[in-house]
Amino acid sequence: MKSARKRAARGERGVALIIVLLVVTLLTILVVEFTYTVQVESHISRNSLNALQATYLARSGINILAGALVMDEDEPANVDPAEEDGWLGFVNKGCVPLTELDEANQWFPPNWDLCVRIVDESGKINVNFTRPAGRPNPNLPQECVPNNQATLHHCWTDALERLGAQAGLPENSMQELTDYWYAGAPQQTLGQAAQILAPEFGALEDVAANFPALQNRTVFDALSRYVTAMPATNQQRQVNVNTAPLPVLTAILDDEGVAQDIIARRQEAPFTNAAEALQGLDGSNLVARRMFTTRSNVFRLEAVAVVNGVGKTVRALVQRDRARTTGGRGSRGVTTTGAAPVSWRITYLDWQKESGIRAAREADADADGQVPGLEGDDNSANEDG
Repeated sequence: MKSARKRAARGERGVALIIVLLVVTLLTILVVEFTYTVQVESHISRNSLNALQATYLARSGINILAGALVMDEDEPANVDPAEEDGWLGFVNKGCVPLTELDEANQWFPPNWDLCVRIVDESGKINVNFTRPAGRPNPNLPQECVPNNQATLHHCWTDALERLGAQAGLPENSMQELTDYWYAGAPQQTLGQAAQILAPEFGALEDVAANFPALQNRTVFDALSRYVTAMPATNQQRQVNVNTAPLPVLTAILDDEGVAQDIIARRQEAPFTNAAEALQGLDGSNLVARRMFTTRSNVFRLEAVAVVNGVGKTVRALVQRDRARTTGGRGSRGVTTTGAAPVSWRITYLDWQKESGIRAAREADADADGQVPGLEGDDNSANEDG
């Protein structure tokens, strides 16, 4: 009887030990899980904070670039970019790291980085330039005629066709644009005015959505360096001969030798007008005088920020216009060119934000001429800058 009670007591102690071990195991699991959850949430919180800081740091980079555009002295007037232009150091180059300028480490905390660049959209061919002025006119030539302003949209279509051929597009791919402007017009509804033409493209992605040939990513990336789809209703309806890269000049002039000569001469000094750049051309290229200018007013600003390993990219499409002031001498962004001071006005047309630092890699690849499809980009407007 006594030994039976001892055996029962030992059994109860064994069960108690098992229960204790189970409780300790469960508590250990709960503690480990709780610790892991806290660590994950802490990591997420830090990443969110870093991402937020990177976003605002990138937006501050956009403001720095906008400030550079505003501080332009505009000497000589109506020439972009001249040596005095404040934004010259940021244009058509790889990503410029501002931390290299902060030698005293006064701007950025450790593990913060910011690089920026300006892309001159006015140095590209605008797809919207191919949009006709109105209804088809059977009395007009259906091709580019140098001395006929009414056929200028055909000249832009031909230039895009030559540029597309360099990127590997099939023949006559861009000629489909002429049909699109009429066939793509919205259907008229009761109470609405008749729409003669399709609306302008808002972005190059919209162009690709309507033309399957541009949906090849390699072709699209190659063309996007030389083609844009910004609104053509603003003041800029020509290409800046001082910033247009070699493929753009070649596509417009249909003569690579002349394009290379223009690039060689503008590196010595920017052209003050299109006639100066095109001097000596024969009559067949007189149409180019209507297609070139020396003024830029649409730019894409790009800023890449990295905070503790978290990267953010912000892009902004801006339009810069001169606005005359009635008062005395201004301070920031005011020049005394002309009879009265001139101030700059920046209008933001589009904002894009994305994670990562792709823009910086694209910028560095552009600077090295590594994007496939089109050749000759090493002759950019500012390769000596």
